[in-house]
Amino acid sequence: MSAVAVITEFSRFAAPMLLTAAAGCATAPASGSREEPVTFPGKDVSLTGILFTPADAPRAGRRPAVVLMHGCSGMLDSRGRLPTGRREWAEQFARWGYVALHVDSFAPRGLGSLCDLKDRPAESFPWTARTADAYAALDLLAARADVDPQRVFVLGWSHGGSTVMGVVRPEAPGRRESGPRFKAAIAFYPGCAGPLRLKGYR
Repeated sequence: MSAVAVITEFSRFAAPMLLTAAAGCATAPASGSREEPVTFPGKDVSLTGILFTPADAPRAGRRPAVVLMHGCSGMLDSRGRLPTGRREWAEQFARWGYVALHVDSFAPRGLGSLCDLKDRPAESFPWTARTADAYAALDLLAARADVDPQRVFVLGWSHGGSTVMGVVRPEAPGRRESGPRFKAAIAFYPGCAGPLRLKGYR
């Protein structure tokens, strides 16, 4: 499936839910979410993240899941906490019945916020290191007994949105021929210079 097709598929699936939440019309169920820190192997580093799961009792069958890719400021704030907005996204996905995983691409590599840096380190590049991080997170989720490996999505903001634009390419770093695939993807305000420069971006 091409990059455009993958992003379009997610838009058709998730846009109604996202628009409802953004409009403030959704009423959260009584159940919330559980969260736990996780560590999992990346391509060149041991990655960390925060996993959110629905708080209701385990149900029969497997759930959809979503990988959440942070922006240029990193996953955590200056106090080492998950910012309120990012927490709310993960908690809302959990209320909808998803397993949600925030992936930290920066702290495990000793990086802080990159937003004000003109020259950014290679280990932070969206289409290389972070793309591989997203696939490492996909491997983690696909192996869980409570996740449907055929229904794992990826979503990113800003720098993470640029990562998503790289993740959905057929030749994306970290994507294995026999490995799991993302069902669909959405990128919020990504940098589009890479796709525009790349002839034949799909």
